[in-house]
Amino acid sequence: MKFCYLITILNFVKFCLSNREIVTFITPENCSDREYFVPSLMSCIQCNDYQKSSLDRLSCVCEKNSRIVGKVLEFSCEPCPSNLTATSDHLHCLKKNNVSCGLKNIELETEPNGLPLTQKSCIRCSPGTFPSFDRTKCLPCQVANCTCPQTSHEWLLDGTLCVFSQNLTSWPDEKETHTVEYDVVGVDVESKYLKKHLRALLYKCVKMKHRVSCESLGNLCAIQMYKDERKVNPCRVFKDYRRIPTSSDADRLPLPWIYYGEGDAFIAMNRKKITSKYSIRPGSHKSKLHLVAARYNLNGSFIKVSELSPVELQLCPGLWNGIESAFRFGARYFHTCSIPAKQLIGQGSTEPIFYDFYLQYDDGKKSMLYAIPLLVRNIKVGTTYPNKGRDTSQWLLTRRMFLIDLFSGYSIKTQGLPTVIQYLKTIKLVVQAQREIENEGNIYPPFMVLEYGQITDENISSNELCPVTFSVEFYMQNDILHYVDMSLGILSGCVFIWSCIHTWSESKRCGRMAIDLWTVGQFTITCCSHFANMIFVVCSLLAIHTLFFYKAQSVVYILLPSQDLEAVVNRYIIIAFILKIVEIVRLIWKQTNIDIFLVDWEKPRILSNQKQNGIMATQKQTVSIWRSYFVANEWAEIQTKRKISSPLQLLLTILLLKIYGLENWAAAEPEVHLTKVPYRPISQLLGFGMLVIVFSIVYIVQWITTVAIYERYIKNCIQQFVDICSLANISVFILSAEFFGYYIHGR
Repeated sequence: MKFCYLITILNFVKFCLSNREIVTFITPENCSDREYFVPSLMSCIQCNDYQKSSLDRLSCVCEKNSRIVGKVLEFSCEPCPSNLTATSDHLHCLKKNNVSCGLKNIELETEPNGLPLTQKSCIRCSPGTFPSFDRTKCLPCQVANCTCPQTSHEWLLDGTLCVFSQNLTSWPDEKETHTVEYDVVGVDVESKYLKKHLRALLYKCVKMKHRVSCESLGNLCAIQMYKDERKVNPCRVFKDYRRIPTSSDADRLPLPWIYYGEGDAFIAMNRKKITSKYSIRPGSHKSKLHLVAARYNLNGSFIKVSELSPVELQLCPGLWNGIESAFRFGARYFHTCSIPAKQLIGQGSTEPIFYDFYLQYDDGKKSMLYAIPLLVRNIKVGTTYPNKGRDTSQWLLTRRMFLIDLFSGYSIKTQGLPTVIQYLKTIKLVVQAQREIENEGNIYPPFMVLEYGQITDENISSNELCPVTFSVEFYMQNDILHYVDMSLGILSGCVFIWSCIHTWSESKRCGRMAIDLWTVGQFTITCCSHFANMIFVVCSLLAIHTLFFYKAQSVVYILLPSQDLEAVVNRYIIIAFILKIVEIVRLIWKQTNIDIFLVDWEKPRILSNQKQNGIMATQKQTVSIWRSYFVANEWAEIQTKRKISSPLQLLLTILLLKIYGLENWAAAEPEVHLTKVPYRPISQLLGFGMLVIVFSIVYIVQWITTVAIYERYIKNCIQQFVDICSLANISVFILSAEFFGYYIHGR
């Protein structure tokens, strides 16, 4: 117990350290002339003495009159003496002079044997050097005489990089080294790209501290779904740095940040460090989330950092009307499509672009960036997928993602189409708003949920459809489910008592004085009916409450419940529907067992005949049955009469919802529209509330019209039936139970 407590305290202290989860929003242009930009840390790092930043601000070079000392990739600089000037490659110092070479010559600064000249001259490149691309200098070979000794060295990158064999012992050239496992389709591929580049990248990153190579390893780690179980794997380089970078992590450079620590998910996603307050009012600058992305090429080179457009996250083709509102605060966004496999290949480039995402916000003084974690569902640890569960303490968060991978699936054994292609099947941006009143408009760190799909060459040949989904969800934790459960619990007691009273009354009407099996069955069915009514009323009030407050609020008071909570409400409604079906079956059974008696009070009339043999003869006239038939026919016509017309009720409800667009009021956004907004899904909870409101209004209008106008001034069918019974001198006795019924006196 004490050990667990100690671990908790240490984790808390770790998260209290100054980390790079929040950084100032800067670009390479913001770095000074003596700083270089590190994209993975989104910060400017000071160059060493006598160094300045390169033109692209992504590295350091020696100053104008300084030369390189030390290694080529991990170098320092020192100034040349005052009477000397540095060569163009900053490797040597020469005497100052002005030399102009002819068109067929190159300007040389070294002797033919590679030693520096005393001053610049024009001469051809000597052995041990080779001309640069611009033909302005001769570059020294990596090894003597530009040859790679076969006994002690090894060529990498198709013969362009010669490496001492002892430096590659940790990364043997074996099949397992360049094999990629694709778990979704269950295929292993000996990747042509990894066989060519992986060992070279590992050497340049680990041994030579080459930043671009380390970035490329981070990209390959994302391609392999962050697996590190094999001995040689791009992800194993990051094994000791699976945490949020802190100010004391200078030793991790040049490794990029692609992992969060194990167990950090819950803490990272519930921090309250984002100080910006967002607004739900349309048109406000704070009514939209601003996302920023740092982009990298496959080889690790930095492309740019700029605001992220939702279009960049879309693989679905088409015109994106309304897609810019995807990051509207408080609204939901949803778009899905199915892309043929061959078309999917045509959309992707041979080398994908990799992304690190940030949330841009204003802390009142300057623009800040907050790192957005990724929850990749495909991450596999052993035989389990921790990111597919609901336990946030088991989630493994990462940083880098890609849209489509066409290169890693090219096998060294086959030509033509790649054996396997990976593509972003599902991407979902999840944003949770803080519920405290004092934190109104604040949000917790957003995160993205990703799931990658994989297709084989067989799927490509058959041109199978690949589903793609992009969605955005805003929600706020609340006690709605608790209140619903509490309401149902309290009302259940009332329903139970009322069901007992109702069953007792029914038993009395049926002449049953003791509790028997029939009574228990009636009680069960009565409970089903009343529980269905209770659940429906509670869910309706919840839906109407959410609809009114969500659409009418001017400040962030309530957001739509999460889809998990909506699923719970849906289950409640389904349960109420099933329980109501039980009640309807009983109602039909009762109606088919009702006894109806028509009592004809008419007496036979005595008619006098002519005298026969001096005696007056009499005769009884029988009572006509047609009056009873007439009354029975009238009863058959009115027994299904209602205060409203069911067909008209359904027609008007559908007309208002579908034709006039009232269903669009249930769109998952704070605004109210009568027309459908592109990619705005209809909230199931708001849709249910809108349906209840429209149905109830139509019902009430029909009922009032029938009672106040039609029955009063035009035709009252029930009253006319009573009048017919009186005229026909027939009473109606309706026996709905053995000892209970209704009577219409027509005598």
